[in-house]
Amino acid sequence: MRYFLIYNLSFFLFLYSNSIAQQVSDSIPLDKAITIYKESLKKNPGSIVIAYNLAYSEYITGHYNDAIKLCRDFEKKTSLFQADFHIVHAASLDRLHRTSVALELMGKATQTFPGKPDAWYQLAFYQYKYHEFDKALPALYRAINLQPLNPQAHYLLCAIWYENNNYAACLFPMFYGMLTETVNINCQSNLAFCEAIFNRRHDEIQVPSYDSRIYIYSADQIFQQYEPEHLMTNFINSWDPDKFVSQANGYLSMNSQTTDTVSLTKNFYSPFFIKLLNSGNAEPAFYYMLRCIDHPQIKQWIKNHPAKMEKFADWLEKNLPGK
Repeated sequence: MRYFLIYNLSFFLFLYSNSIAQQVSDSIPLDKAITIYKESLKKNPGSIVIAYNLAYSEYITGHYNDAIKLCRDFEKKTSLFQADFHIVHAASLDRLHRTSVALELMGKATQTFPGKPDAWYQLAFYQYKYHEFDKALPALYRAINLQPLNPQAHYLLCAIWYENNNYAACLFPMFYGMLTETVNINCQSNLAFCEAIFNRRHDEIQVPSYDSRIYIYSADQIFQQYEPEHLMTNFINSWDPDKFVSQANGYLSMNSQTTDTVSLTKNFYSPFFIKLLNSGNAEPAFYYMLRCIDHPQIKQWIKNHPAKMEKFADWLEKNLPGK
């Protein structure tokens, strides 16, 4: 059963701690959450917070036209959620394969809300779907500079750099995204992509065509498109975590002292990974990235090295930009 995750929960609870927030939590079924929000919006038709949570709920349950209607009603009203209504509106349009309209909407949103990182990310994502890399990259750099802890932005940058033939640097954002990811349900595809890069098996990576990009709705899904099903099966059956960690460490050692002139590489990724290597925390960092894989070797390594994992966690807390 899918469950509802309240967006901006702390703000919501602050405003409604004695009323609707007591009815809606992060562990009730989505259909019940939607019913509560609809009833509450009838009683409080001007409530921006309730309207946003309802719009977002409609979106994640696939009621895209309902989400669009609600967003249109509220996105012109000045509020803390004004940009978020635009983002949900555009995402709903994209799901209905009206990506060109979503792209236009986010282009306007980034001009109206230039400090909103999610708006810049969404704009870059839609530009990626149209293969407009020259436009997508500046938008994506802006998104990451504003909010470095959005893993989807780093995954998207990895894909664009790879498809733009920047093979040497493309795994920096992939690694960084996996370090910032809370739960990565698509990590097997990410790891298979990394392994193909390590071993220069570019012929195995299938860059999605325009027609297939229509059905990509998040950056991490790109890597599912890259790896055909039979290669994923082979990867899962033959994968060696220790070898992956060794190759990943070698990749960082070889590429961190980069001559790349892209400012995000030179001023952001490269200094971070040089610090990681010099701190002696690279090995636990890579096993931390692999925690999403149900593999006895990974579980055993983490179990056997609690001190290393704790030392890495302390280092990450102090050194991860955006923390």
